[in-house]
Amino acid sequence: MNQTTKIVLILAILIAAGAMLVLGSLLIAGWFLVPTRSTGISFQEGFAIQTNDYASNGERIYFTGASESGPPIRAQMEGMRRMPGGRSGCASCHGADARGARVSMMMSTVTAPDIRWEHLTEEEHDGEHGEDHPAYTAETFKRAVTEGLNPSGEELHWIMPRWEMSDSQIDDLISYLQSIE
Repeated sequence: MNQTTKIVLILAILIAAGAMLVLGSLLIAGWFLVPTRSTGISFQEGFAIQTNDYASNGERIYFTGASESGPPIRAQMEGMRRMPGGRSGCASCHGADARGARVSMMMSTVTAPDIRWEHLTEEEHDGEHGEDHPAYTAETFKRAVTEGLNPSGEELHWIMPRWEMSDSQIDDLISYLQSIE
């Protein structure tokens, strides 16, 4: 094998490894995954495409992280770059029924809590996720979504994204959570 062939082979291996790293990080960041609802997603050329089959904007935001109106929704997780909306929503971690689910990310597994409105607004949350705090209100829920703080002002788990949403988009999300039994 001559010197030129060795260099070409090494470059090909490096390019392939780089492409695998980029694709892997995009998959981990949720760039190609859209939380699904059985009738809300279609697949086209390997990418999940959201459809307009949502009863409300709040439901769309919950399942997709995208809004039919207002500014684009974006999210940021600690130590990661900002993620555009439409690629991941609340359902990705909290489940289609909002009752919570186990989430694995970056060699860590956590249980995302139940975020049905009736549960969030119960009198007291007593350590179910290692935190004691009063019930959520609309204002403290908005702060949890945008700033990652519980009603006591303590930081939520790092895996909870900090969402950039307008007040009307969060109000739509709250309305949807209130409709879930």
